[in-house]
Amino acid sequence: MFKRDYLQPDEMNDFLILATIWGLLEKIIDLWDKRQMISKEEKKNLKLAKTYIGKFYGMKVNELSRKTAKKVAEYLQKNEVVIIQTEDKEKMREETQKFIEIEREDFYNWCEQIIDINCKNCRKNHQECKLYDLLDKYEVPDSSFEKRNCRYAYDEINIERDEKKIKEYKEFKKRRKGT
Repeated sequence: MFKRDYLQPDEMNDFLILATIWGLLEKIIDLWDKRQMISKEEKKNLKLAKTYIGKFYGMKVNELSRKTAKKVAEYLQKNEVVIIQTEDKEKMREETQKFIEIEREDFYNWCEQIIDINCKNCRKNHQECKLYDLLDKYEVPDSSFEKRNCRYAYDEINIERDEKKIKEYKEFKKRRKGT
């Protein structure tokens, strides 16, 4: 059977929700039983639901690769399901949408990919470029090509052609020394 080695973010959240419900059912059963808010049959049904959710969850985890199952476990440890009022949710969303946290090395790797797509052989002036402003704002190191139009612009290097030129130059120097 094929083991899934990647989960979409909503699928990760589904695992979180299932694990949370499974974990909360026992607490609900105990609390409601102490408060005499649950009949014997209702208690039995909730325990049955907990059992089936646990079985289903286990089956789904077994369909994952070891690496992905480990990621799910780590995700469950780092996250929790909470109930909040809608207005509080909107405030929280606005705050969390302002920033993301990323390690500098990861950020530079991302920048390198973007620069490769947008800045290779670029002749556009940096004043016309939105990417330039962003790279400059976050002090991304320049390409060191010292192009006049933009400090991130660079020309694609053709290694074969450049090696050929170097070889020709060395041969030229040898011939010149021999005369």
